[in-house]
Amino acid sequence: MAGYVLKLMGPVILTRLSDLGGHTEVRLSRTSQALLALVALHGTNAPMSREAVAETLWPDTPSNKSRGRLSTALWRLRSAIADQGGNGPLAERGGWIGIAPESVVQVDIHELAWRVRSLPLADIDTWASADVAALEAAISARRGSFLAGIEGEWTYSARQTCADIYEAGLEALIRFHRHRGNLNRSIDAARRLVRDDPYREDIHAMLVELYALKGQRGRAISQYMNCRDLLHSDLGIGPGQALRASLDDVLGQQGLSGAELREIVRTMNRTIGLLARHVDDLRTLLGDR
Repeated sequence: MAGYVLKLMGPVILTRLSDLGGHTEVRLSRTSQALLALVALHGTNAPMSREAVAETLWPDTPSNKSRGRLSTALWRLRSAIADQGGNGPLAERGGWIGIAPESVVQVDIHELAWRVRSLPLADIDTWASADVAALEAAISARRGSFLAGIEGEWTYSARQTCADIYEAGLEALIRFHRHRGNLNRSIDAARRLVRDDPYREDIHAMLVELYALKGQRGRAISQYMNCRDLLHSDLGIGPGQALRASLDDVLGQQGLSGAELREIVRTMNRTIGLLARHVDDLRTLLGDR
């Protein structure tokens, strides 16, 4: 069992585990949190030089001062952990700093990445239910915005790295549950993905298809309209071919029922209400009340 758990899928938290199964959160400063998160995202096999760590964390500070800050941060981190056995979450050797092996510290985003990689890329029929359940548990470990509370130029790419891994996990769940006919679970995963990345037209198109498969054509058309309006209002573009094709498949069936038409009207009303609020906001900004 790992001695520590480092959580990056939300506020950065380091937890020390005991042999009896208990856990204690290690209180860390923002600097210590940032230091751990930075080296952890580089991975066990990709340590960083002390100079690179110092420059990344304090890019606008003269090198001699940033190196001094790093030495202080490392000392404070070791003091906070106070591990008598010397098995802390950081591994430092010869001027290189990395995250300790998985046997010492378990990192939630690494666990999720490993679960995604462990699934075969092609033959979905070979996916074991236990592996998918483990993937779902790893995805559920997210507690909010990645690296919440940590700031710095390096965090933009770091958060994108976390988001890419998280989305890959959700896409795997969408595919698996759709293949098994679990449409509700596939829809749930797809909706979680577009909440994080609302401009993913391919996932919107999949939602249109999934709603249609459930017989909810009104919801399918509403999903298309929501995405189309979002693309137009935020990006000034129209829907792509895949999204249009998903709607064509729905409309190629029999005519709309009364319930489907009512669902479309509700969607239109929500869109009109949103546009009205945008107009009011613009008028307020312009002083035209």
